Amino acid sequence: MLRVVFFGMDLDVLDELRSCSVHLAGAYLPPASYWIRKHFASLLRLHPRILEKCFGTVAVYGHLSDFLVKYNITALQSSDINGPEFLQTLTRLRPDLGIVSNFGQILGDRLLNIPKYGFINFYPSLLPRYRGPSPLGHILLNNEISPVQPGTV
Repeated sequence: MLRVVFFGMDLDVLDELRSCSVHLAGAYLPPASYWIRKHFASLLRLHPRILEKCFGTVAVYGHLSDFLVKYNITALQSSDINGPEFLQTLTRLRPDLGIVSNFGQILGDRLLNIPKYGFINFYPSLLPRYRGPSPLGHILLNNEISPVQPGTV
């Protein structure tokens, strides 16, 4: 079974990976995630009816850390993803493939070379036309439809 590591904050992509025939060996959880949960826990526990009214659905996963706990996926944490300690941790997982989606850090060459088959990056629009952290607004303003664009890193 393919061993996959995930870097990103996109729960939809992570959930799709979970439903595939792969073993999620780990997912990177930014250190700030714990700080956010600690300081804003009351805001994150919205009543399901409020979520349904505001967003048209009841959120199944409130946050990446909740998702990882729920599905027993190893949380990978480090203040420096390109540092030797994190690289050793990732190497011990023996990943076959890395998936990146909605991730704001630069992956160094040493990190990119750890998975056997490298990394695949999922981006929610066509590049380079709609580059940047939030392309959806520009796509909607231009009344266009933009597919998810996978590509190797």
